Amino acid sequence: MTPSTEGGSNGHGRSGRSPGSAMRAAVGGRRKVTATADEAASFVRGDERPTLQSFLERGGSLPAAPALLVLDDVLGTLERLHAAGITHGHIRPAIVVVGGEGRARLEESIPPPAPGSAASGLLGYVAPEVRNGRPATPQADVYSATAVFLEALTNLPPLGGVEQARRDVSVAVFARGLLEEGLHPDPRRRPQSAGRLRADIAVAGNAFLEDDWRSRG
Repeated sequence: MTPSTEGGSNGHGRSGRSPGSAMRAAVGGRRKVTATADEAASFVRGDERPTLQSFLERGGSLPAAPALLVLDDVLGTLERLHAAGITHGHIRPAIVVVGGEGRARLEESIPPPAPGSAASGLLGYVAPEVRNGRPATPQADVYSATAVFLEALTNLPPLGGVEQARRDVSVAVFARGLLEEGLHPDPRRRPQSAGRLRADIAVAGNAFLEDDWRSRG
């Protein structure tokens, strides 16, 4: 699978194209594309514990609609945790488990890996202010969730990935906007809650994807 691409001169119409091709078709202006749950879930079949990390390690990336669903599901867990006064603090693809319908579940009880361990791999997902010694906050969790979204879309490493995604014509314009919003280096310029970014996802999904994109995946 490959990410969605922009519209304009690189755009493709729906006529005569398979669902997979439609997902890879351009997204520009208010163009809508179809995405299916089967496409979103195909990479997890046969895995005992199908994580986003295992897919990324195979060189995969997700089209826009399934990637949005992953981000929305992760943010849904964060919204509930934050409402209870809990900050997750160590979000990464290795603890995002993807189910058979392409929906994702952020594991809550997995402890953070030991610093310096081969499995840690946290740095790219940690908000800049936390890297600089400030405590983790809900805004830092939003940053980490968006970093996972970036990697799901592009298979780019989170550190430096936004700049690459900005120049990559295969990344849908509306997805770039969400990336820049959630990965802003200044926490005051990020969505101030997981719920706020979920609302922005709903607006983007309803504007640029099929009306039933949440149920389709």
